[in-house]
Amino acid sequence: MDFQPPAPIVLTWPDPNAALPAHDPPAYDDARVPLEPVNYTLSPQGYNTLLLLPPPDLQDTRPQYNISVRLNVLNPFSFITTVHKGASDAGPYVGEFEAGISMVASTVTMGDCQKRIKGRTSQYKPI
Repeated sequence: MDFQPPAPIVLTWPDPNAALPAHDPPAYDDARVPLEPVNYTLSPQGYNTLLLLPPPDLQDTRPQYNISVRLNVLNPFSFITTVHKGASDAGPYVGEFEAGISMVASTVTMGDCQKRIKGRTSQYKPI
């Protein structure tokens, strides 16, 4: 058996002094704000997530928001609903709210601002 050494690996990249292409990038359509009321759909995506979808006749039909719910492990009577832009929870964070059957006041968070919701969220009284 003859041993053949592998071919050398050559790394290449564009010459920084080379002329740029003479054409402009492709044009993109701007998403337009609807002029009439629009009915969005909440579509299940897994056991604890919903996607907010525009109707199929709009120009931009991509999922608008990813809404997920999880249990607050420190307070099992409370749930946290988180909203992200786009189709996944990897999209930009929008905000969240926490509510449940608890004596602790519910909260709403937008960005880094958190506010408590006035009043109790339920009449639940521990025994």
